[in-house]
Amino acid sequence: MKIAFVSFEFEEYCIKLASAFKDDQVMLFLPKEQSAPFVDQISPAVDFRPYDKPRVRHILRQGKLALSIARQIRAFQPDVVHFQHGHMWFNLALPLIGRYPLVITIHDPRHHSGDPEASRVPQRIMDFGYHRANEVIVHGEQLKQVCVDDLQLPGNRVHVVPHITLGDETAQSHVHEQDNTILFFGRIWEYKGLEYLIKAEPLITAEVPDAKFVIAGRGEDFDRYTQMMVHPEKFTVYNEYVSDERRAELFQQSSVVALPYTDASQSGVIPVAYTFGKPVVATTVGGLPEAVDEGETGLLVAPRDERALADAILKLLKDPELRHRMGENARRKNAAEWSPEVVAAQTRAVYSAAIAHKGSKPQADAPGQPAAPAKPAGDAIALRRYPYPYKAAMTICSDIDGTTTVERFLAIQEFLNSTGETSMGPGVGLEIGNTFFPYPLDDDFGYFSSRPHDREVIETMIKAGYIDCIHSWGDGATTREQALAGLKALESSGCRLKVWVDHSQAPSDFGKDTTPGTGDVPESPIYHADATLAYGIRFVWKGRGSNIVGHGVPFSLRAFANIIDRHHLKDTTKSLVKEVAKITLAYLGKERFAIHAGNKFMRIHTLTDGQKVYEFQRCNTYWQGQSYGHNSWGLAYVLRPQTLKALIRSKGVMVIYTHIGVGPEEPPYLPPETQAALRNLAEVHRAGEIYITTTARLLTYYLNHKYLLWSQETNDKGETVIRVYGVADPLAGQHLPPVEDLQGITFYVPDSTQAQIIVGDRPLEAIERHPADETGRQSVSIPRTFLTYPLPVQQTATGAG
Repeated sequence: MKIAFVSFEFEEYCIKLASAFKDDQVMLFLPKEQSAPFVDQISPAVDFRPYDKPRVRHILRQGKLALSIARQIRAFQPDVVHFQHGHMWFNLALPLIGRYPLVITIHDPRHHSGDPEASRVPQRIMDFGYHRANEVIVHGEQLKQVCVDDLQLPGNRVHVVPHITLGDETAQSHVHEQDNTILFFGRIWEYKGLEYLIKAEPLITAEVPDAKFVIAGRGEDFDRYTQMMVHPEKFTVYNEYVSDERRAELFQQSSVVALPYTDASQSGVIPVAYTFGKPVVATTVGGLPEAVDEGETGLLVAPRDERALADAILKLLKDPELRHRMGENARRKNAAEWSPEVVAAQTRAVYSAAIAHKGSKPQADAPGQPAAPAKPAGDAIALRRYPYPYKAAMTICSDIDGTTTVERFLAIQEFLNSTGETSMGPGVGLEIGNTFFPYPLDDDFGYFSSRPHDREVIETMIKAGYIDCIHSWGDGATTREQALAGLKALESSGCRLKVWVDHSQAPSDFGKDTTPGTGDVPESPIYHADATLAYGIRFVWKGRGSNIVGHGVPFSLRAFANIIDRHHLKDTTKSLVKEVAKITLAYLGKERFAIHAGNKFMRIHTLTDGQKVYEFQRCNTYWQGQSYGHNSWGLAYVLRPQTLKALIRSKGVMVIYTHIGVGPEEPPYLPPETQAALRNLAEVHRAGEIYITTTARLLTYYLNHKYLLWSQETNDKGETVIRVYGVADPLAGQHLPPVEDLQGITFYVPDSTQAQIIVGDRPLEAIERHPADETGRQSVSIPRTFLTYPLPVQQTATGAG
């Protein structure tokens, strides 16, 4: 096989892999200067083509280099081209070698937070390259899922191949371990979590006084880390490029290698640590849990938890026998699973697939028009985006403002969430959640109103799942004591909630950038974030809204075009301009608009007090703009058929921002046109087009689906066995959620009648088995349970729509 191997980074990785193809013709393109430390490892059989690497801003030189490499590849006429990750200008030159099967190894599907070097290349340019590939290689199942979910790559063309071993264990072999030395190695950017290792130092040295910390690598300004150090004398810092010789020396000297990352895809540091027989302490983010055999080659801890990090490091420092046993296990894992020969064999199989598949998918001609993914093969095993048979997801997150009485609230809920005969005719039987006020203003409907019946209804609806968000502590709450009393009352009544929704100008809101609340400001009289998050709040809405239909998927021109309504051209054009402005500001680094970059649905957000939450955004597509139409009259427009069709096409998520209780003063409380729109929505849901559930359920599903850890195998009966072994939650750490939090998770399988799902160690006795969907593939699901309306339907008003 003739292989053209191209990379602009990852020099050691590429040299080891290219040299392992001993029976093939390999042409290897790498930057000359960066490859110099490793050239003696290149096999004589490899045709090495080093080049001078220009700076990214040198456009003409970059263009000439890309054209030169493309010409050499065409002259070589390879059977396959293997490109590592991506490059600003070579990505644009890929059409010049479009005749050859292309394999791309994606090391980081999305730019990491606080990594300015990677961010110099627009994500759109990277995605253009990814979508041109016939086959894609990643180094973990979690990364594969990111490629399928976020990059919209077909699952059967994304292959998990181990990261190749790095380093030479014979290098600096005369250097011995120095007792109680903790090593942090690699580029120093925000997402590497170095601050948490620094915070862990006093906890570690309190029990092991002679512990030493070595930090080696270059990156951002190191001054801020120096200022964090309680005992600077405990740290040895090499804030510079580290040579291959020095790297070997540092790893030989270390006792433990720490990876306190807050965000990750995979890490080349772990293979180096394993080469030198060193155990690692890593966080449960990205693909790291897949690289660390917990308790065998290292220990895993939750991210952003210096206490857990310190405890794990102390465990290894205090037990030399355990430490050395883990180190030997790491060496064995390296040799058995990550050796160049093993990785090359698996990579060669991907090359064969690329050659076989070449021509089965159309090629894109420009960065703005990515190639359409091929229809996945019928026997591909993959995680489906939504529960079968749905193509998109929606929740109506209705705020309680304007719902002044319990009678009004119940009349609306009966219509939305029951199927009985209600005051507006037969109920539509959807799962539509609500927020509530603990401390309402003017004694309106609320948890602590003067009417005990209000509290009884709210508690009943929380337990049934139809009230699933706290809408701040309410306009009537101004002190921490009120918030603590509210938490105590909810806990004592058995009411648990995961979702917080800021409210207008409530003092208890989180954050000052969108709403003026100070609920997360420690010196504020209404500070409560510590207690509220400890109670169980994980998801927070901080006032971010969008006109885009379908979040959590890449932007498309159609998504912007959908904003325009020719019947309201002037107003909707203004909305489009505002949307583009928010996105532009997001890409310029304005934190207030950060969630709009990349059309995110959810992101990790840091509150003022330093705590981390999952922030999500809501959507209001009313023609006058975000500040209008978020009521029962406007809901009819938001739910018009055009919007529903746009959501289905986008395959995205939509959380509708509205106040269903704001409407007609007299019964019926929902206008006829809104009743009709909700009936149509119910039909679309029952037709299997849009998955509709409450806000809390959808957020939980989205998070667990995004970070699901699972594997597949075939048993001796020929059955497909799906094993779900956890969720690599970036904030909570790796854990196995209860089955009810995994409900609806769906896997494509070759034959749904010959498949089983195991969650943890528990085989599920009853799974849902589905026929082929629109992709032509069968699937199986973790069974869903449905909410049951908990109150008798009272026909208290008249006027069915």
